[in-house]
Amino acid sequence: MLAPNGVAAEAGAPAKRHDDIVYPSAIPFTLVHLACLVAIWTGITWQAVAIGAALYWIRIFAIGAGVSIYEGYLHIVTPEPLADPLVNYIVLGVAALAVMGYDGWLAMECGVGGDPHVVLPEVARFVRGHLAAL
Repeated sequence: MLAPNGVAAEAGAPAKRHDDIVYPSAIPFTLVHLACLVAIWTGITWQAVAIGAALYWIRIFAIGAGVSIYEGYLHIVTPEPLADPLVNYIVLGVAALAVMGYDGWLAMECGVGGDPHVVLPEVARFVRGHLAAL
């Protein structure tokens, strides 16, 4: 029996593939990165090191931002089906409470129309009056 790489495999032994790194093509890549060590002999300043570090971090964050934007776009284009709407309702409730404030939320829950700052004290006086009459 032939393994996927064309070599005869033993019976029952898993086929081993080592085509994940093409070693002759990796030589230029390695040489280019090792050539950066030449900067040690040419003399570098702390200013050059600082600029290099700053540009490195800018590049890393720019790539991260690009990936984030791309993944956000993919999630908008191909949304996942809704599994549990409870989290959505909690977020909407907290957002509504943050926008309206507690008085607005209470007015909405009580079905009170109008400005909550005017109506709620009237409702409170009405309830207190009826409770005092008991």
